This record gives sequence, C-alpha cells and structure tokens, in this order.
Amino acid sequence: SLGTVLGHYSTSFIFLGILIVTYVLTTYWGAVKKTVDRHITAPLIAAVLAMILVWHGLISRITLSAALWFGANTLGSISNLLMSVNSQQAPIASMVLGRGIEMDIPGVLSWCLGTLSRAMVVIGVLYIAYITLFSKRSEDRQWMKFDTEYVIASVFLVTLVIIGILVPFISTGYNLERLYMQSLVFLAPMCVVGVLALTGLLLRDVNLDIAVTAVGLMVAVFLLCQTGVIYQAFGEPNAVTLNANDSSGYLIHPEEVAGAQWLSSNESAGKVYADNYGTLRLWDFGGIPRGYGYDKGAYVLSNDSYAYRATRYDMLNSYVYLDYYNLNDGFLSSGWSIGQTPVSDFKYMDRMDE
Repeated sequence: SLGTVLGHYSTSFIFLGILIVTYVLTTYWGAVKKTVDRHITAPLIAAVLAMILVWHGLISRITLSAALWFGANTLGSISNLLMSVNSQQAPIASMVLGRGIEMDIPGVLSWCLGTLSRAMVVIGVLYIAYITLFSKRSEDRQWMKFDTEYVIASVFLVTLVIIGILVPFISTGYNLERLYMQSLVFLAPMCVVGVLALTGLLLRDVNLDIAVTAVGLMVAVFLLCQTGVIYQAFGEPNAVTLNANDSSGYLIHPEEVAGAQWLSSNESAGKVYADNYGTLRLWDFGGIPRGYGYDKGAYVLSNDSYAYRATRYDMLNSYVYLDYYNLNDGFLSSGWSIGQTPVSDFKYMDRMDE
C-alpha cells in the first residue's frame, strides 16, 4: 500500500476507491450471506487514507487538489450524461467502436484481438460474479473458485472502466488506458475465464485442454500486437524498443543529455523554453523543473504560449532548448504525440544566438 501511494497519485486514489467500495459491498454481502472471508479491513483503509493525506495532501499538495477538482468535474459530467446534457460521445468510445483505427493488417488485427480480450474480460467477470455470488457452481471446477472480495473488486473495476468509456470528461481528463492497465491487475485472469466459460457454454463437448490452448494462442498473438512486433513485421514500426529510428519523442539521444547538463551548469537566464518532450529532458538530466514558479524553470513552448506577446519577447532574454526531434524533423510538440508545429513558425528564434 505504501509503495502504491508513493508510486503514483492517481493509482493510489483508485486503489483507495477499490478498497472502500469492496469493503462496503462485502460488508453488506456478508450480512446477507454470512460466508465472506474478510481481508480488507477498516484499519487498512484508514492507514492507506492517512498515507495519501500525508504524502499527497501535505508534501505534494498539488496532486490532492488536482484529484479533488477532477472528482468534482467527473460527477458533474456524469450528471450531464444522465440528464442528456452535452452528452457527446467520449473519444475513447470511438476507438472501442473501431472508428479511427488504422485500416491495415496489423491495425485491424490488434483492434480485433484487443476488443475480443476486453469482451472476454467482461464475460469472465459476469460469469464468475454469478457463480460465486448467486450460485454454488464454483464448487464444480477448481478454476471457477475466486474469493468474494476479489470478485466484487473486479465487478467494480469493470463498472469503472465502462463509466470511463461513456463519460467524455473522464476519457479526456484522465488516460483511460492507464486506468485499464491498473484494472488488469485484477481483471487479466478474467479474460481466460471468459474464454473458458464461453467455450463451455457454446461447445459443451470441447476438451478443456483445447480451450486452454486456444486461449494461449490468442494471448500470444495479442502480446505480439501490443509490443509492436506485428507492426514491425509489416514495416510499420511503432515501438521505440524495436526501432532505433523512432520518432515518438521517447527515445533520448546523448546530445540531448549533454545540452540539458550544459544548461544546468551554465544557465544565467531564469527560464528555458522547450517543447513538451524537451521540458522532461531538462528536468530529468539538468535538474531544471518543469512548470512555473521556479527560479530556474522549463517552460513549454507551444502554439498556445507563443500566441502571447510577453512570451515572444521573453524568449529573447532566455534560452530555448531544441531536442533531437526538433532539429531532425523540424517540429515542436505541443502535447504527447499531438499538436506538432513547424519550428519555422516560431519567428523570434531567428533573432536568437545559436
């Protein structure tokens, strides 16, 4: 729990939510069925909450305030969705429905297997929830036996992901892929369970070993798609780990490190302007923090910030850090893999020394 809280703020908030919801529901379920083995306790929840308040509330206060703001806006977005006010489809929903995917062999294959795996996760959760909470069929086969708390937590996480798909504010304000990856700690086994359950319902005479083999093949091909191997095989590299000529901005070159370290040692101006990826290099290798309010700070140079006259003049008395991609491709990135702007659009750079 301590590692989760210190590791990442949104992960710790989701973790706390899982603990609270699971505790409340298992308490109710235990009062009705009286057969629940309790592992999540009130002292555990209190300890996690205390760690979150100390670390995110007192030490790094901005994360807690951001979480409260996001929570309030999420509730408002859900309310608008229920009342059909501004309930436009979330961007992630278009991806799930297949719109916007690359219409080529690796893109279609990856989307099909990804959609199949997500469908199997939902089927697996519903199936296990039914046989665990409402029947005794889990006693028939060993692979059907899951702890009640685990099943309730899985149902809650599937519900949370579905809400994230339907509510536009959640999918734009918080990366749904990140939420889904966190949920897979609980939900990954449910993909296998879903395939076995569906196989057993539709093909009652099929051997369990054949079903397990089919699941293994599906997961193996899915792994190749997710790690970029399939794309690489078709000449469409999209993984920095497999392609040295990466253009995503995540591959760091030695000259970028040297430039960040030089600025850290020799910088006289209080500000350094760089694009979205460049500010991270300055922070990591030069110790120049990203954001505002620092004596020496790395400021994001984008179309939005460049529109202000004060920023353009301020650049003339500051440093501009151009990374490998800015110089090699001639573009500055305003966001994560989006909003690329030609370096030539930033006219004031012509007045600066190199």
